[in-house]
Amino acid sequence: MQNIIRNDALFKEFSTVLNPIGLVVVDVRRDDHRDETHIVVTVTNNEHTAGINECAKAHRIIFPRLSLLEGERNIDLEVSTPGVQRIFRDLYEFSLFSGKRCRVYDSSCSAWLEGIMKNIIFRTAMFIRPN
Repeated sequence: MQNIIRNDALFKEFSTVLNPIGLVVVDVRRDDHRDETHIVVTVTNNEHTAGINECAKAHRIIFPRLSLLEGERNIDLEVSTPGVQRIFRDLYEFSLFSGKRCRVYDSSCSAWLEGIMKNIIFRTAMFIRPN
């Protein structure tokens, strides 16, 4: 598992403008095609109750900045929440959801384990199984 999301220039840019209004950037993905740039920004808030209103607010704040950064390129911006079936790509994401219920696939026993995400130790997510 990588630990690179927070080093991304767009992640830093968006975090700077969204954190003051209570939104947390979870992930930023960029895909360039010829003269178009497709960017997906995933946001949440500290209570993990972000919805369409928070996504719309983030879009209104981010889009003008992207227009300045990208110049003449066409920009396709999507802002969404993490969703309930999120697959983590980076260690940073585990820290955002500590204390939340999760399902983890354990390849050693080929089974899904359910529990509460507790912390990360040596690049392994630790969680407490409910009784």
